[in-house]
Amino acid sequence: MSLIDNTVIAPPLRGEWRNKKAGKQLVCFTDLKYDTITPTDVDLFFERHDTHFVFAETKKEGTPPQGGQELALKRLCDAVTTPMRAAVFFETTHNTPFDEDLFIAETKITRYRYKGQWHTPKDYITLKNGIDIFLSS
Repeated sequence: MSLIDNTVIAPPLRGEWRNKKAGKQLVCFTDLKYDTITPTDVDLFFERHDTHFVFAETKKEGTPPQGGQELALKRLCDAVTTPMRAAVFFETTHNTPFDEDLFIAETKITRYRYKGQWHTPKDYITLKNGIDIFLSS
């Protein structure tokens, strides 16, 4: 409810932007260096029913994944995979200009990690399609 005119403001839908201004705020990891390791971010993560774990990292087309970030997400995906849990780590690319909103569901899967191995899709597949396939398995 607004304090000014008593109107009700609906909360954002799940998965929608909550605060676009905060999302544009850059995060600095200064003073968080341990040996040669610094923190990394994850573009997408969710788990479903404690059985399916999805990780994704997207890069602008032509930008290779960073070694440490890729290694950390690969290891995390492999560590979560057990006989009772499946995990996948998708690497995707996009051509969206930096001043435009990026809809990560539409990014192209370039490769993915599943059951301890890297796989490359033979056909063009969006992240949304890849996640749908993974969750239906």
